[in-house]
Amino acid sequence: MKTGYTLDERETVIKIIYRHWIDLVPVIISSGVTLLVAIGLIYVSSRYSDQLILLPAGVITLAAMVLALLSIAILLVGYYIYRQNKLILTDMHLIQVVQRGLFSRSVAQLSMLRVQDVSAVRKGLFATLLDYGTIEVETAGEVDNFVFNVAPHPQQLADECLAVQEKYGAKTAEPNQPL
Repeated sequence: MKTGYTLDERETVIKIIYRHWIDLVPVIISSGVTLLVAIGLIYVSSRYSDQLILLPAGVITLAAMVLALLSIAILLVGYYIYRQNKLILTDMHLIQVVQRGLFSRSVAQLSMLRVQDVSAVRKGLFATLLDYGTIEVETAGEVDNFVFNVAPHPQQLADECLAVQEKYGAKTAEPNQPL
């Protein structure tokens, strides 16, 4: 499978960070509402079949089945997109994979040498209670900053990124040290 990034043979993946589960809530709600509408249609079709004049019960049942399948599709596609959004921390790079839809994906790779600062922001009651927020990686030069939204434990991850950056920076500064 094409991932959009390549790792050096000496590079080690330290951590793969997925978005917080709260990012799945809108998908679950959408899928649930669609499924409830399908169940409601089946109920109406079975309970009031003798009173339905304009639409036969079979058409309503077929529509309910289509909605049930749509509900499953919403859930599966939403979960797929959720799992494809990730931040990969290695000992040499920081790789951000952003999947905005089924056919929209961007991958950005940043050398740990270009990392200047990593900050974590939690805004709001739910973000504070459930410990999720935004991680922003400030870079040297003209490279855009990395922003990873809805990250779990943002402060812990920011500290870990900085620790890796300091360790990697120390390794590359000493030429006699093996990578």
